[in-house]
Amino acid sequence: MNWRMKYWQRDETIQHDPLRLIINVNDSIIHNLQRARDRMMHHKYIRSSIDMNKAQYTLSKLLLALNENDDNRFYTNLSRVYAYFKKQLYDARQFNDTEKISFVIQHMIKLRDVWDQMSYP
Repeated sequence: MNWRMKYWQRDETIQHDPLRLIINVNDSIIHNLQRARDRMMHHKYIRSSIDMNKAQYTLSKLLLALNENDDNRFYTNLSRVYAYFKKQLYDARQFNDTEKISFVIQHMIKLRDVWDQMSYP
């Protein structure tokens, strides 16, 4: 796919389907965490760290977007879940704990599936 098509699809997603955007962001986080976990298992800690950085940065941006809606209880509770995931990833990174990464991946997939079901009624 050429770069023009890629940017057009990204712009279309952002403008017309915010749920699709959230799903794509979750997919990105999951993908980076899976790569980080696999690399950590193979003792490739520098590459694992890069993937963890990407996942944590994206998760931080998602958390900031949710915190903009502080008046809504749903968003407040969801932001607490994502904040908990951030804490788990911080601990996993500090102690090279692949189980904590797997825990976050498992629950991110569940959340992603919920968002996906919401986008296709």
